[in-house]
Amino acid sequence: MEKKILGIGVFLLVILSLQVFCEKDNATILWKFEPRTDRSVHVYAVVCVEKGINSYEFMDIPEEFWIKTAKVSEYVSGIPLEHRVQYNSKTDRQTISVIFNELTPEDYRIEIEFDLMDFMEEKKERAFIFEWQFRSDEKKTHIAVVSLPKGSELLELKYLEPVKVEEGEQVVLYYEGTSKSSVDFRFQLVFSPSGKDHVKLAKRYEESKDYDLALSYYKRAMSLYGRYTFYMETNPEVLREIRERI
Repeated sequence: MEKKILGIGVFLLVILSLQVFCEKDNATILWKFEPRTDRSVHVYAVVCVEKGINSYEFMDIPEEFWIKTAKVSEYVSGIPLEHRVQYNSKTDRQTISVIFNELTPEDYRIEIEFDLMDFMEEKKERAFIFEWQFRSDEKKTHIAVVSLPKGSELLELKYLEPVKVEEGEQVVLYYEGTSKSSVDFRFQLVFSPSGKDHVKLAKRYEESKDYDLALSYYKRAMSLYGRYTFYMETNPEVLREIRERI
């Protein structure tokens, strides 16, 4: 994994300017995710739609996750497209169904944007688990960027290692992968704002000579970080500084 400190705006501009290829045997899906500390996730996707169809169904989401504020439009023109969230009572799952006024042409792309409410699991110390899993009947290439909330730190990674991690005002992760009938495009990450908050409070109490409170917040920060291998391996200087104060 390559770890770089770059401007987030520049990084996103590069990712979103990538060509979304509509190859028959290996189409590209472009994803942008913004997980939030209310356990929701904002999802943006650019997908290729098969030629010669008048409707298209996107995703297959369990009913317990509320799809909110869905928007669908043509990728190139930005013209809004008719759509609805459709629930299947037999499977207890939901999809975003898109209706076209005419049969789709070749290399037709659409952009889909929505919020998934109550999507993430929240652990102790406001540690949020964001996991994405996508399977397709045909082979597809996935390019994804995940922007963590400002002030949050990346604690753990699972399944797929990001190609890049940017650390600036926000932590941004960049993934590449594939999916097909037997392989999922799947990644999981854990993030939290609590570690930084604990250290900030500890330093404030330390400056005001309230050493007992300072020590308690340093210990809380260490307890949080100590539960996640990725953070411990990639932030030795932060952990060393905390240990020196305990």
